[in-house]
Amino acid sequence: MNGMVSVIVPVYAVEKWLPACVNSLVKQTYPDLEIILVDDGSPDRCPEICEEWAKRDKRIRVVHKQNGGLASARNEGMDVMTGDLFMFVDSDDYIDEDAVACMVEGFENTDADIVCCGVRKVFPDTGATEPDRYAPGEYRQEEAIKHLLLWDGVVRSYAWGKLYRTDLAGEIRFIEELKYGEDTPFVYKAFSRSGRICQLPDEKYNYLQRADSLVGNTYAHRKLFTIKAAQIVSEHCKQDFPELSDCADYHVAMDCYFVLRGLILARAEKKYPEDLHFLRDTMKQYPARLIARKSSWKRGIFYGVSRYFPQAYLIKDKVKRIWKEGEAK
Repeated sequence: MNGMVSVIVPVYAVEKWLPACVNSLVKQTYPDLEIILVDDGSPDRCPEICEEWAKRDKRIRVVHKQNGGLASARNEGMDVMTGDLFMFVDSDDYIDEDAVACMVEGFENTDADIVCCGVRKVFPDTGATEPDRYAPGEYRQEEAIKHLLLWDGVVRSYAWGKLYRTDLAGEIRFIEELKYGEDTPFVYKAFSRSGRICQLPDEKYNYLQRADSLVGNTYAHRKLFTIKAAQIVSEHCKQDFPELSDCADYHVAMDCYFVLRGLILARAEKKYPEDLHFLRDTMKQYPARLIARKSSWKRGIFYGVSRYFPQAYLIKDKVKRIWKEGEAK
């Protein structure tokens, strides 16, 4: 499937990283591109950098808007895109020069509605890289959604690193009220409209692991939005795919599990007591046997204990560190 590819880049406070991102896009071996840079009211030099790039490459379009957050910026880009296919690239990330060509070729070689490329984690402080594990292959709609819900690493919930057909997913929008975790409801909706999802084996998307990003931080109050996002997905899934209801419940429960872990390991429970109560109360709505059935009995037991004794995360973390130190000797 040939055609124009729209690349949507939300831009906010990334003047250090933006040039590398845009440079990776203008160097794509696939020529039929429109690159949409959405300046989300960035307070630094990003607006000027975007305009400078637009003067250098006619394929670049710049949209300036008031700050509204990542979801709002992506939606703005989707509102003006004209491509037959579209994808997202975060402005502090970058892609390999043949990334778009490889994903377009994936459409030509399969009957997929969404094509995903592999992801490479990049640590800018050291220059080290590591693959973000997932399972290449072709997945039917319900199969892909099940893996998405189960947190099993087979498919990923990132909105970026995926090439979507505009006629299939172009009407979907991000939920702007979600200030974190907004990718998962979007990807769920896209999967639910797709007959088949193809995941390519090659790592083409470079995901920067910035220490100053929210993802890199241990805990922030905004991370509670991931619970709301999971609950939205759960509600839709139970209507669309009732047979996956247990998986939908598991998804919410495990979101709480990981957010609570971050809260406790950051020793932030006293700073955010309401967050602690919310997470524990929500986890108590889901039985430990559900976690054991969908994951493992060990995780099920720990999930059950952590709902009532959250400090168990500290004990578990300390045991893991002692074990690793012992192995290193």
